[in-house]
Amino acid sequence: MKRLFYRLRLKAQHGQSLVEMAITAPILIFLLLGVFEVGWALRGYLVLTNVNREITRFAIRPGYLDYSVRNNTITSATTVGYSKVLSYVYTTLSDQLPLDFSTGQTATLIISHIVADTGLPFSTTNKAAFDCSRFVTQPNFYLTGTDVFTADDLILHPGLPGYEYFYAYTFPMTSTYRTKINYAAEAAKLARENNKFNCELMKKSSGTLPAANNIIITEMYYNQPQLFGFPIIANPYTNPVPMYAHTAMRMIVASRSGENVDTVGPICYAMPFTVRDIRVAGLAPGQIFDVLHGYPDTSGVTPKAPGTDDRGFLAWDPQWDNVNDLRFELLSARTSFNSYTNARVPGDKTLNVGDWVASLSGNNGGALDQIQYWVGKGPIVVPVWDQFQGPPPPSVRAAWHISTFIRVELLDQAPYAIDLTGNDPKIYARYIEPAYECINN
Repeated sequence: MKRLFYRLRLKAQHGQSLVEMAITAPILIFLLLGVFEVGWALRGYLVLTNVNREITRFAIRPGYLDYSVRNNTITSATTVGYSKVLSYVYTTLSDQLPLDFSTGQTATLIISHIVADTGLPFSTTNKAAFDCSRFVTQPNFYLTGTDVFTADDLILHPGLPGYEYFYAYTFPMTSTYRTKINYAAEAAKLARENNKFNCELMKKSSGTLPAANNIIITEMYYNQPQLFGFPIIANPYTNPVPMYAHTAMRMIVASRSGENVDTVGPICYAMPFTVRDIRVAGLAPGQIFDVLHGYPDTSGVTPKAPGTDDRGFLAWDPQWDNVNDLRFELLSARTSFNSYTNARVPGDKTLNVGDWVASLSGNNGGALDQIQYWVGKGPIVVPVWDQFQGPPPPSVRAAWHISTFIRVELLDQAPYAIDLTGNDPKIYARYIEPAYECINN
């Protein structure tokens, strides 16, 4: 009898173990699968991050990305060099992840370029008393600080109108993924840091050339399928596993002195004087002409008839209207890029063919030194006009309608000396060619 009870109790224990195993085994298997899936996802993220860093290191090297192409479209991507970066992705990857940048959109690559070239940080001569740290410790100081010089700044990022594809490219172009970078905030941060750095350089030596910040940001999205796709674990929210990685590195340029055409691209900078289209029609390279002497006025009317008073200076900002403003415009050609406002369309801040530029009254002989500064400094860009609106109603500024832009070299030696005296000012220049960076802008 005892032996019978022992056997029955033993069978009950075996049954209990089977029940416990039946209950715990699925949980253990479920946890084990979870460990494998998490490990697989972690491994994929680490590979993605490593690839992202490597391709950024590749992209920042000189000569790989050529921004001399004005508009980065699908057809110009090869010229710019983005395709080289994409190819390097697969070289670096070595089949570690099945990335697909085609229209299937299992992966997306975004390459962005931000330029922060603040040039000279201050205009004061009392360099010793200027506190360079304020550019970083007081964010608004860059824009509102006393003696802060911004006329020569070049701040470019894909958030600016007209530069969306000039400084950013997405593979594939049809991707629904967008950048997570706040371009304006990142550019402002770089500008403040660049100003502080240049400020410290200029305080040490007045002959030191200012540096620039040129960064490349690469972002990668990847939807990684789960390892097993086990039911319950695999669901629309976790399979595939969405991943994201980004890296920002400073672009390497040929010299510390700033950018060149390959790293920044053709930007439209113009001098604040204009010439009539009739005067430049048919000009041959090397021909000398007066960029202020327009089409002769034969009306005999005093004051001159509208459209015949075709010599003058330009005001990039319609609020500017004196010789001090002209001197400021001549301090840096970038003023036309930073300060321009269309005299007829206030919301238009980009200088283009077809724009109206406000007229700066007077002959402004007091700006002679600033104009002479550009003699021998190489080619400059001069706008060409075809229409003049004036005299205007009191509430509207006189303005010139820009039909094209030309590249010239200023002269200042007999018999072609600059003369801003009297009623017939003259600025002579040697014609070079059309300024395509402004015409195609």
